[in-house]
Amino acid sequence: MTKPLLKIISWQLIFALFVFGFTPDSFAGLISSERTGMFSIDRNMDLQKVQKVLESKMVQNRLENLGFSQKEIQGKLNSLDENQMHLLAQNLDELKVGGGGFEIVVVILLLAIAGLLWLHINKKTIAIQNQ
Repeated sequence: MTKPLLKIISWQLIFALFVFGFTPDSFAGLISSERTGMFSIDRNMDLQKVQKVLESKMVQNRLENLGFSQKEIQGKLNSLDENQMHLLAQNLDELKVGGGGFEIVVVILLLAIAGLLWLHINKKTIAIQNQ
């Protein structure tokens, strides 16, 4: 193969890695048609899940730093309707302590590999000299 063709193919592969690396995970499955309308929202269960998270010392400290009192928090929770409470409880399950560090490591590794691939294709070298 010629050098320009190798460059084009390598850049396309690098671009494809980035595109596929940033797509969100999707989980799909089959469900019977009888069960689609049978899901109900249990407000008490969702409220217990939210209150359990709010009882955490770290969450309480953060809310106090933001200026919310316990009375205000309870008032806001009581004003939520069933769908909002259910959505909040679902989103609490998706929270990760410390954020998504794995994705950052993967992106850094992909950037390093892309840089090394670019250096290899262009026949560049890195020389470290002692002074």
